[in-house]
Amino acid sequence: MNALKKWSKKSRLSFIIFAVFLSLFLFLQGQICQSHAASARPAQKEIETYPATPEGVVEAYVRLYLVDAGDYPDQAVTRKYYPNADDIEANRKTRVIDLDKEWGEISDHTHIATGYEIKEVRKSDRKAEVKVLYKRLGWTWSTPIYISECRDSRTIKDMEKESDAGFHILETAQKLADKKKDKVWDAEKCKFLHITNDTQEEIYHLARPGEFWRIVSLDEKYVSINAKIKGLYRLEKSDHPRSTNPSEKQKEEIREAIRLLKKYLNNENKER
Repeated sequence: MNALKKWSKKSRLSFIIFAVFLSLFLFLQGQICQSHAASARPAQKEIETYPATPEGVVEAYVRLYLVDAGDYPDQAVTRKYYPNADDIEANRKTRVIDLDKEWGEISDHTHIATGYEIKEVRKSDRKAEVKVLYKRLGWTWSTPIYISECRDSRTIKDMEKESDAGFHILETAQKLADKKKDKVWDAEKCKFLHITNDTQEEIYHLARPGEFWRIVSLDEKYVSINAKIKGLYRLEKSDHPRSTNPSEKQKEEIREAIRLLKKYLNNENKER
């Protein structure tokens, strides 16, 4: 009898322990599921602050470079306007993003803009195009390597020495077209800073694979005069690998560009 009572007490104790562990396990499972569900949904703050329209996304993106920031914005800030992992997952159903195509900034030119205007918006349920007209002061090569590539172009005479007959005919024709030039490029084309005082159109392609509109095209960088000056200061002092490390001659060109852009910046400030 005593043995039966002892067994009964042990059974009850085991059952209570099992019930406690089971309750704890179910509670933790519920918390994990809620956590996964919460992480799968966009944060409430992002929903409230992220632009709801394609033109709103483009304007927010443009303002980062021209209005809101006095310098180039951090990549973590600009990246939110391009597709992320959640968008790629959502795209498995909506299929509005061509994953074989690239998006983001093209890096060979940096344009210096003094204003912008959204000129046209075309959109369907999940795709859109936004045309922006920039008022442009000019542009620079993004890094000195592009200047070097331009200036390292072979002369027409060098190319005429090629044994291939097709090369010879092609370059002879080009020589006639550029008879006033000794090289394929000239000093005007290969200089670092180009002042244009013109307008430039940029078309941003967007898609909405999930909750938000994202930019899904390659686009060139447009920055304010002030941001460009700060970027040039960094470029002049660059000691990165050869592709971004300016030569002494290039550093002088960068310093000259800074001096010139400061004059334009002062004039712009006086006009305000």
